[in-house]
Amino acid sequence: MGRLTRSGVQWSPFEFDIPAPTAPHTLIDIVETGVSLSPCILNAVLNADIHAAAADARVDSDLIILDNLEDPDGEWEDEDPVLSRAQSPLSRSPSPLTPLSRSPSPSATSLAAECAPPISTPLSASPSSPIPSELPSYRRRQAQGHKARRQKHRATTSEATPFGPLPQKRHSQRYREEHPYKTAFRAVHIRASGSGSWTGPRASSHKKLGIAERIRRVKELLDNGCRLVEWDGRGPKLIVDAEGRIVAILLGRPEGEDWDEVIREMERFLEAVRKRGINRGVLRPKDMRHRRGVFYVLRGGITKGPGQKKPGNLAHSKPRRQLVHNITSNIHISRIAGFQSSGFARYAPKLYEYYFNTLRGLYHRQPELEQLFPNSIFPTASFNLGPDVVTPEHLDMLNLPHGMCAITSGGKFDHKRGGHIFIKQLNALCEFPSGSTILLLSGSCDHGNTPISKGETRYSMTQYAAGALSRWAAYGYQSTKALLAQPGGDALKREADGEPGERAARAMELLSKISELDEDREAVFARLSSNVGNVL
Repeated sequence: MGRLTRSGVQWSPFEFDIPAPTAPHTLIDIVETGVSLSPCILNAVLNADIHAAAADARVDSDLIILDNLEDPDGEWEDEDPVLSRAQSPLSRSPSPLTPLSRSPSPSATSLAAECAPPISTPLSASPSSPIPSELPSYRRRQAQGHKARRQKHRATTSEATPFGPLPQKRHSQRYREEHPYKTAFRAVHIRASGSGSWTGPRASSHKKLGIAERIRRVKELLDNGCRLVEWDGRGPKLIVDAEGRIVAILLGRPEGEDWDEVIREMERFLEAVRKRGINRGVLRPKDMRHRRGVFYVLRGGITKGPGQKKPGNLAHSKPRRQLVHNITSNIHISRIAGFQSSGFARYAPKLYEYYFNTLRGLYHRQPELEQLFPNSIFPTASFNLGPDVVTPEHLDMLNLPHGMCAITSGGKFDHKRGGHIFIKQLNALCEFPSGSTILLLSGSCDHGNTPISKGETRYSMTQYAAGALSRWAAYGYQSTKALLAQPGGDALKREADGEPGERAARAMELLSKISELDEDREAVFARLSSNVGNVL
C-alpha cells in the first residue's frame, strides 16, 4: 500500500506492495474452473527421460549441440548460448548474502539520458558527511535523524537475503482472502518430462504449425467454448482447480497512483532499447522471428540448458550484454520485477519457499552467478521489446512443470478486444489490461495471446526459473553423472526422483489451496524468517 510521507511524496514498499481486496472476503473473485491437473502431471512423469538423456549425452561429449541427437524440446532454437562465465565489469556483487549493486554502467546511463526526461533527485549528505554546525538546531536534529535512518537501512540491507525483504506478518493479517475462480482442471494433471518432473513436457505438435496458425483469436476461442474471464487488471482474481489449488494468479497492480507512470517508463525504455539495438546491429532481422512470435526479445539471468556442465549466466556478446544491463538497471523495471516476486510469495508461498531454498544454495555455491534483480526471487527474465508482442499458443517446456511464470503487460491497446491471455488446460481466456500482472504454470499449461488491433502497441516482461536448476539442486548441486559416480549414487538418484506418483504428489503439495493459504503463509514465512533472521 502506498502512503504519503511528511514531505508529501508518495512512497510504496514495492517489494511487497500487493493489491489489497477492496471488498469483503466473500465478494472477491475466485475463479473456479472445476478442471483437475492431477492425471496430467502423473502421465507426464511417466514419459521417457528425454531431457535428462539429451542433456547428459551432450555433457559427456562436451558439445553444446550434437548433430546425431534430436533436439529434446525445440526451446533452444531461439536462445543465445548459455554458458558460465567470469564476472564482468557489468556484473553485480558476487556474494549471495550481500546487497547487489544497482548502479548503472556508463552504457545504462547514456541510454537513460537518451530515452528519459531529467529527473530531479533530492541531495542528501553521505553517512560520513558532518552535519553543518551553522544549521538551526531543529535542522541539525532533523539531519541527524535522517542520517540515523540511512545507517539503519544500510545495516538492514547488508544482512538481507539476495531475494529481497521477507513480507511482514501484518500483510497477510490485514488483507483477507480473495474470492477464487474455479476451473474443472485438476493440478495433478500437470505435465512434465520423464526427467524426474524437473522440466515440462515436449510440445512437438507445435512444431508442425507456423506462428500464424498458432495465434488464437477471441471469437475462435469463445466459439470453441472457452470461458471469458473479465478483469479490469486492478484487483486480484485467483483461478483454482477442482481441488481448490491456486493454479493461476491474476495479480493486478499496486494501488499506488504512480503505477501508470511506471508502466509508461517501461514501455518507453524497452522501445528505446529496441531502437538502439537495431541501429547498432545488435538486434538483427533474423532475431525477430522465434517460436514465441515475431518481435525482438532480450533475456538475462541464470539457467542450465542442454550441454551445460553446471548452471551459468546467459552468455551474450558485450553489446547485447550492455542492453540487458541497461534494462535491469532501470528503476521502473526493477520495481515491476519486485512486484511480480511479491505476488508470487503472497499467493504461492510454499512454491516461493521452494525457489528460495533452491536458489539460495545455488548462489552460495556459485558466486559468479548474477542475480538480475535484488528484490526478486526469479533467476531469469525475458524482456519482449515490442512494439507488437503477441505470442502464439506455446508451452515453456524447459520450465518447472509446477513453477510459476510472472508476466506484466504494457502498451496501448483495447484489452476487451485483444491482448488476452489464453490458458488452454484451464479453458480460460483472461482479459489482460496494460499495467497488470498474471502468474501461471507456463511449463505445464499451453498459453498464448490474442492479437491486438492495427496501430496498437504491446510490450511485456516475464520472470521464470528453468526446471533444470531444480534438478541440479535435488541431485546435491551436481550433475546426474557426478551423482551416479558416488557410492550409492543409484539409490540417491532414486530417492531424489521418487516414484512417478510420489513426484506428482510432491509437486501438488507446493501449490497452495485457497482454504489453506493463510496457514501456508504463516508457516512458510516463519521458517524463512528464522533462517535468514531478517523480518522487516
